[in-house]
Amino acid sequence: MNKMFLSAAAVFAAIAAHAVTATIKTAADTMTGDVKWQNGSKTYALAKGTIVREYALKDVVKIDVPRPQTLDRAAEMVKRGQASMAIQTLTGLMHDYRMLTWDRTACRYLVEAYLKTGNPQKAYDTANVIVNDDKTAAWTGEVAPFFWQALLKLGKKNALEACLDKAASSGSRPASAHALVMRGDMIIDSEGETAESCRKALIDAYLRVALMYTDAECSEARHDALEKGAGCLDKIGLPQKAAEFRKKASQISR
Repeated sequence: MNKMFLSAAAVFAAIAAHAVTATIKTAADTMTGDVKWQNGSKTYALAKGTIVREYALKDVVKIDVPRPQTLDRAAEMVKRGQASMAIQTLTGLMHDYRMLTWDRTACRYLVEAYLKTGNPQKAYDTANVIVNDDKTAAWTGEVAPFFWQALLKLGKKNALEACLDKAASSGSRPASAHALVMRGDMIIDSEGETAESCRKALIDAYLRVALMYTDAECSEARHDALEKGAGCLDKIGLPQKAAEFRKKASQISR
């Protein structure tokens, strides 16, 4: 075997390891194959048969990647209180799907899993993988609300305020809704979970989201607002109203 063949074989093997099937579209062509993101060169490597191609990120018009089946199962574990059992799967998905669409959803649930298992530093570090690739992910998109929770728990208030300000002015209704929910969380975090702080968080944040952000794209923020609002209503002695909030939250598909 000559050196050129060995080199090609080595490249193909490197791409095939943990690669996922995807379709890359550029202005010049469309090709489907085993794709892997190469962070050092900021390129996608695509292997199909004996063909190996590289695509610069700036040249890619669109990339289509099938949703991994294991993602939904892992997400359900996080939602159902089995966060620790989902961490390994989500970590693998974040690695294999780096810059291949589903890394963000995997990251969103992995950050939530770390928060639920009491590890805000790991949650912060995990979110930063996405934020370092795309700065706007710190204030808009599915990772942002969980990144903010990590910032809050780590006491990074200045960074959190900067993110919330950008979310509010981003023009994204979901980002604005989530930012308002976080404002309520910050009230309770700074003042303690007293009846007075809960009343303030309810009126200034949670109730506003529940009433003003009823569109489908804001359903997750509204769900969180209703759940947290219910907790506040319990605290101020309105259990019947709290039950109504929880019932409305249970009817929202996340």
